[in-house]
Amino acid sequence: GSKSKVEYTFGYKRCDDGKVRIFLHHSSVPYNPEAGAGASPGDITEAEVRAAQDLWRDSIKKISAAHKADEDFVGVAGEAAGKLYAYGHANVLFKPTKAKESQFRPMAADAMSYFVGAKNVEEGAISEDGGFAINGGRGWS
Repeated sequence: GSKSKVEYTFGYKRCDDGKVRIFLHHSSVPYNPEAGAGASPGDITEAEVRAAQDLWRDSIKKISAAHKADEDFVGVAGEAAGKLYAYGHANVLFKPTKAKESQFRPMAADAMSYFVGAKNVEEGAISEDGGFAINGGRGWS
């Protein structure tokens, strides 16, 4: 048979019955740049992925800067989210880095709570959210 390399992440939790079980399982085949050769219009190139990652990084900085300048950082975050995430276009599988109680954010409002903080949103506020994009109010540089 053939061999495949797979990257994976598991999260474990002790359940009420005392047994350890998987509560998070993510696995994927590593990116293969050769697979992008001769890409059709629907294929995504490595350059497009890198540009999307750069936009994500720059958006976090922009949201943070708007917060620090006492500007409409929630509006900036909403605009960025519309460019970055497929909410409203496709199902989104978003597992925020710092989320513990509400670990997945399938709805856009849930994601906004994570990025700007529960106290800064009217819809979808999740109490554990301090605002990743504003670093809990401390900002990012």
